[in-house]
Amino acid sequence: MFIMDRLNGRIAASATKNNSNKKGGVTSKYVNTSNTLNNTGNRPCVYIVDDDAAVRDGLEMVIETLGLDCQAFVSAEEFLKCDCYGKPGCLLLDYKLPAMNGLDLQAEINLRRIRLPIIFLTAHGNSTMTAMALEAGAFGFLTKPAQIGDLVKSIRAALQHGSNNTGQNGTGNP
Repeated sequence: MFIMDRLNGRIAASATKNNSNKKGGVTSKYVNTSNTLNNTGNRPCVYIVDDDAAVRDGLEMVIETLGLDCQAFVSAEEFLKCDCYGKPGCLLLDYKLPAMNGLDLQAEINLRRIRLPIIFLTAHGNSTMTAMALEAGAFGFLTKPAQIGDLVKSIRAALQHGSNNTGQNGTGNP
């Protein structure tokens, strides 16, 4: 279950995990059925990589209320298998993931020259990790539990940044 603390404007995951729809590692209760992994449309999509089902579900709910499409993945490896490269959007990325961590996924995205602004969203952040992510080209770095307003502002800014930099990868490099 995902908890939205309306008084403080924060989002946080509860300790209990619920069962979301899982298909090949991709999870989504809220994704628009006309906008699947093989979508060829230009509508922006917020991609989520987080191994916590409660966090994925809550982020999907917030993103859908903004009128945006989203696709969630349980691991970095599952995200790398998707056919989303070249489509407009941004990536909400947790650091602590099974196997490949968030910084490793960011490095792989940079190597593949994938054009996708990355916003780290993690409970395990520190100043060193933040500096490493930003130096490697991350668009933003938020710590869980994040303020909903900060999250929404970061997503909108990343989507705008991505649409203004169509000839570049997510790091700002050609």
